[in-house]
Amino acid sequence: MLPDANGEAVSIPASGNIVKSRNFTIVSGWNEYNCKIIAFVQGSTREIYQAAEVGVTGKINMDYYGLTFTEISGNGNRIAQPGEAIRAYIKGKNNGNGIYTGTASISESDPYITITSATPQTVAIASGEVDTVLVVNFDIGSSCPTPRTVQFLMNFGTPGDTNTINFIVTNQPGFSDNIESGQGSWTHAGGNDNWHITTHKSNSPTHSWYCGVENTWQYTNLNDASLVSPYFVVTPDSLLRFYHQYATELDYDYCYCEIDNNCGWWQILGIYNGSQSSWTQVSYPLS
Repeated sequence: MLPDANGEAVSIPASGNIVKSRNFTIVSGWNEYNCKIIAFVQGSTREIYQAAEVGVTGKINMDYYGLTFTEISGNGNRIAQPGEAIRAYIKGKNNGNGIYTGTASISESDPYITITSATPQTVAIASGEVDTVLVVNFDIGSSCPTPRTVQFLMNFGTPGDTNTINFIVTNQPGFSDNIESGQGSWTHAGGNDNWHITTHKSNSPTHSWYCGVENTWQYTNLNDASLVSPYFVVTPDSLLRFYHQYATELDYDYCYCEIDNNCGWWQILGIYNGSQSSWTQVSYPLS
């Protein structure tokens, strides 16, 4: 406690302010990222009038935020395919309260991938900002099976800040499913998850995904469940199309169509509320 446990008597005029300076030392065995300064003002009865805290050192929290890539060698169709050399520009976002100036690195253990270079970028990423932190060149083996999801391990060089990047090698972009062959690679989860495949109603031709209870044809209370497609590769001219119908409590319950580029930053494409009793196709550009 500075200057000591008795504090220091101060007088602050109405609408005024004062500044006090204190020197301090952090014990060598402490983790400075977990240390905070707490300041408070209290009266003679020890009632605390106001208090605040701030980290001694800004704690950086970096997360993978997506990538773009070009073909160093290949057919130039902007799809990563066997036998091609790829240059990837990897972005990071600072979700902490310090400024990230670290050195990022990347690794992988896939037998069909060879990293030829990884160049950290000189950055100063403030809280909430996004920037390219690493430029990576890698070769894809000509015998790489497709589709294949390659997992890169991204390390931002700061404590605990590592992410897994799923990168797809394929000869065939896109994804389609008429729900006639079972669950496949779809996943679903969440609170009171009612998602399942039904034959009650369908568009193509006998099965559909349904978020509700069979026979009663209603969804449960506190339902907050997601149906998620497998990751797939899109081209700049791609469209997301699907048919749907829904019945939700007007102005209270909502359905969302969202997209994620593998980094966990979901973006809302569409919001649905009320009732849509017939199968209707919606379409969203994925450029």
